[in-house]
Formats: sequence, C-alpha cells, structure tokens
Amino acid sequence: MNLKIHVSVAFIVIIMAYAFRVSLLEWVVLFLTIGSVIAFELMNTAIEKAMDFLAPDFHPSVGLVKDIAAGAVFIAVLTSVVIGCIIFIPKIIHYFW
Repeated sequence: MNLKIHVSVAFIVIIMAYAFRVSLLEWVVLFLTIGSVIAFELMNTAIEKAMDFLAPDFHPSVGLVKDIAAGAVFIAVLTSVVIGCIIFIPKIIHYFW
C-alpha cells in the first residue's frame, strides 16, 4: 500500500518538475530522491515479509527489526520532502509573485 502512495507522489512530483521547468541538475536530484524512497520502501517490504516468514509469532526482536526498516523509509521520505521544498518553493514563490 505504501508503495502505491510513493509512486503516486513521485508521479505528481514529475508533473510539477515538468511544469516548473526544473534544471537538468534538479531533475537528477529528483530522480535520485524518488528512486531512493522507492528502493527503501521495497527493502522495508522485503524485510517485513522475511521476518513474518521466519518468525510468524510475535517476537520483540522481530518488531525492532521491522521498526528500524520502517525508520529508514521515514528518513528517506523526510529527506525527499526537504529536497522537494528546496527545489519547488522558490519556483512556486516566483510563479505567484
């Protein structure tokens, strides 16, 4: 489910980047950021599935592993939001003012 959200947001970001005519360097940064978030989400899903397979019953260590993997996704998403703000806020301000 989260992957669908990440891909949907990535699609919106790509449309915004095209609309605001971002530079080549900004395109590279955006695609690296989008790719990182999606890669972290895929790794998180793989870790969760592996932990569910290896330990079908609840175990605190398994919960910790899952939380750490989810935390990595969260950090990647936060970083992508900051990068998006750095790229798009000046363009939005310039467009409206």
